Amino acid sequence: MKKITFFAVLLITAFGFSQTVLEDFEGTPNIVGFEGLGEASVVDNPSVDAMNGSAKVAKLVVVTAGNPWQGADLIFQENYINVADPVTNKVTMDVFSNQAFTMYAETNGGIDGAVKASADDTHSGNGWEKLEFIFNENLNNVNGAANGDYEKLSFFPNWNGSGWNDPEVPNTVYIDNITGTQGSAIVVEPVDDIPLSPDPTSGTGNADADVLSIFSDDGQFSNNYGTDFAFGEEFRTIVDLDTGDGVNNVVKLELDRGGWGAGNNAEVELIASGFTHFNFSYYMPTSTAGTEGHLLQATLVSRTPGQAQAPDAVVNITGTPDAPNSYAALEFDKWVNLSIPLSAFTNFQTHLLLFKFGTPSTAFSPLVYIDNVFFSKSAVTLSTKNNNISGFRMFPNPAENQLNISAKELISNVELFNVLGKRVKSFSLNATKESLDISDLSSGIYLVKFVSGGKLGTAKFIKQ
Repeated sequence: MKKITFFAVLLITAFGFSQTVLEDFEGTPNIVGFEGLGEASVVDNPSVDAMNGSAKVAKLVVVTAGNPWQGADLIFQENYINVADPVTNKVTMDVFSNQAFTMYAETNGGIDGAVKASADDTHSGNGWEKLEFIFNENLNNVNGAANGDYEKLSFFPNWNGSGWNDPEVPNTVYIDNITGTQGSAIVVEPVDDIPLSPDPTSGTGNADADVLSIFSDDGQFSNNYGTDFAFGEEFRTIVDLDTGDGVNNVVKLELDRGGWGAGNNAEVELIASGFTHFNFSYYMPTSTAGTEGHLLQATLVSRTPGQAQAPDAVVNITGTPDAPNSYAALEFDKWVNLSIPLSAFTNFQTHLLLFKFGTPSTAFSPLVYIDNVFFSKSAVTLSTKNNNISGFRMFPNPAENQLNISAKELISNVELFNVLGKRVKSFSLNATKESLDISDLSSGIYLVKFVSGGKLGTAKFIKQ
């Protein structure tokens, strides 16, 4: 009897005792479509049967108007998913479809250098079936085996087993009960004490015709860099820093998830037109550096007509002034304006193909705010309004029924948002400290947006 019990324990250990349902779509899941997916939403179960009796499931709709690689991200909210070993930490899920297809999946948002990995499984088209993903299959040029914790799983329902269906094959797919190994708890982000945005026009000294604007929120510049394509849109959010009137907007870029950029198929000519500088403002909140330290990269990709595309022209803004290839040292907790000569971008040629902001990997600085992105025909100086929120505190975190906030200056206009960006509660305050009633909120992660002393701040908390 002892031998049988011991053998059973070995079997349980070897085959993943810690497998659990990580997402059943019954709460407030965060699932986001990308690359033109027709729909990514949570809906009522279209076919309740003996295998799947869930009330709510995720719905993915493949459409011909989207890109062949259209899909959706499932972003975990409380714990990462662990795929330290792709065999023992395999991932399964219930999938419903009325037509045969192959689901392709990737591990993404690796923590501490965990690599992206790929897997797929085939559905017969006969209602609810259980698919299994072992992330070491080296598909779609994603090579290697999963080896750690991940922020999200990405699902691509327009896959044929060896590539993308092109033209796309329309299909409606439902997924449920994502099962795998629970990873480490997601650490709540610290408060982002964000000052008011720098004025995008003050001090430029450039006429409209001398500016090629990429991102500006006041409409001053009519000479805009029109983009035909963009990438990394899921990693950026447009944030209004003050009154919500859409004027004081900046780009919030989650560097620990990926980079963001855009381009123009017409290859915009810069050099002969007299453009000499690439300008942008950034705000890097104080935060724990990634395993590889602090870094922000600005990249321009160019070519000369009739010649091959030039290698990426990269400028590094680093946490260490004397780091190799460093154009400038990163400065924290304030807006910093850079006017970088195009000559500083080694390999830059005459015609711009695309620009991008990011880092070489997700192991560097996790977050940056970007504003006032434009090319100019001379060096420019932007004024900044550099205000910090003083002494803000929020506790307890996680919180159950009451969330306490305080600051040295009066707090007003407190709003709570869920992970889908929907405002769920608001409070009109006029005090330096207050206890907020959150007893009616569902469990999950929420964003607090508040104004203190005329300055905006944000923070995240977990509702138990």
